[in-house]
Amino acid sequence: VTQMLDYDGPDEDLAQCERFFNQFRSMDNVKERMSAWLYKMTFDEEYTANKTNVDLLVNAAQVIKESDGFKMTLASILAVGNFINGGTKKGGKHGFELETLSKIGAFKTTDSTMSILGYIYKFLRANYPDALNWLDDMASMPDVIRIESDNLDTEISKMEKDLDKIKTLLAEANKDEEAKNADDDKDQFNVVMDKFYKDAKKKIEQLQAQFNSTIKDVQELAKFYGEKVKPSQFKVEEFFGIFNEFRDTFLENKEKIDGAEADLEKARRKEEAQKKRAEEMEELKRKKKEEKEKKRKAREEKKRKKDARKKKVGFANVGDGDGDGDASKERKSHSKKGKTDKMLDEMGDASKYLSKLRQNRQTNKTKGNMMGARKKSMFFKGQKQLMMIDPDEVSQLQNEAGGDNDGDEFL
Repeated sequence: VTQMLDYDGPDEDLAQCERFFNQFRSMDNVKERMSAWLYKMTFDEEYTANKTNVDLLVNAAQVIKESDGFKMTLASILAVGNFINGGTKKGGKHGFELETLSKIGAFKTTDSTMSILGYIYKFLRANYPDALNWLDDMASMPDVIRIESDNLDTEISKMEKDLDKIKTLLAEANKDEEAKNADDDKDQFNVVMDKFYKDAKKKIEQLQAQFNSTIKDVQELAKFYGEKVKPSQFKVEEFFGIFNEFRDTFLENKEKIDGAEADLEKARRKEEAQKKRAEEMEELKRKKKEEKEKKRKAREEKKRKKDARKKKVGFANVGDGDGDGDASKERKSHSKKGKTDKMLDEMGDASKYLSKLRQNRQTNKTKGNMMGARKKSMFFKGQKQLMMIDPDEVSQLQNEAGGDNDGDEFL
C-alpha cells in the first residue's frame, strides 16, 4: 500500500492485486469505510442474538404474570402452609414472600416419606392436571437467568453507536455533491450504506425500546410479588433466578414421585406376569394329567373289549375267580364261561376222565371194536377224523369213574 502512494501510471500496467490497492489511494476515510462494511456484514447475526435475549425476558415475565397453572400452584402452597400452621400466628395468611419458594423444598411430611412439594404435585396431578403446564411454559428459564441485563443493554447501545459512525460517514460523503455525481458509477458506498443505515436504525430503536419496556415490566412484576425494588440495584437475572430454582426443585420432586410409581408399576406387572405364568404352567400340568388319564382309560376300555371278545368265542381267562368258594360268584363265573368250559365242567375233572379212558382202552385193547368200527374220542386230535364216543361206552365209563368224579355228570 505504501509503494502505491507514489505510483502515477495507468492501471493497465499494474497486476490485479496492485490495481486493487491503487483504487484506495485517492479515497477518503478508507479505514472507517472498511469498519462500516464489516459492521454491515455482521449486523444481522448480532441483532438476532440480542433480539432473542430480549424476547426470552419478555416471555419469562409474561408466563410468571399470566400463567393460571402457576397461580394455582402458588395457591396450593399457601393453602398447605395455612393448614400446617393452623392455630398459630403463622396460619391464616393471605400470601407469602418469594423467598418461601426457595425454602419449601426442604419441608417434609410427618413420616418423612415425601416433601411438601411432592404432596402438592400429587394433589395437582390428581385434581388440576392442567395447572402443571407452567413447568413446560417456563422451560426457557435456565436460558433466561444466563442473560445479564446490564451486558445486554450495553450490547444494544454499542450497536446504536456503530450506526451513528455510519451516519457520520454518509454525512461527510454527501458534502461534495459534485464529486458524488462524478464518481457515482464507481463508488456505491453512499447508495448501499444509506439504505442499510435506515433499516438498521429502525430495528435498533425498536429493540432498545422493547428492552427498556421489558426491564420496567419485570420491576413491576417484582413489586407485584411483594419485592422491594430499587431500579439502580435491581437485577433481572436474580429475580428470575428465584423462579428457576423453584422450578428445578419442583421437577426433582416430580421425577422422584413418577420414578417411584413407575418402579411400583413395573414390580406389579412383573408379579402379574409371574402369576399368569404359574397359572399357565398349572393349566398345562392339568391338561397333561387329564390327557394321561384319558389314555389310561382308553387302554382299560380296549383291554375290556378284548377280554369280552375272548369270552365270546369260548376262551375264558384262567384264574379269573378269587378262589373264595362263594356259590354266587361261581354261578356268576359259570354264566360267563364259553361252551367248551361248560362242557368240561359237566364232565368233571378232565384229567381224571382221560386217565380212566386210556386205562379202559388198554384193558379192551384185545377185544376189538365194540360196535364193529372203533370210534375215536374227541380228545385225540392227532387223528385225521374226529369221532364222538359211543353213548353205551360213555355210560359204562361214567359208572366206573363215578366214585372219582364226586357226582359230576358226563356228556
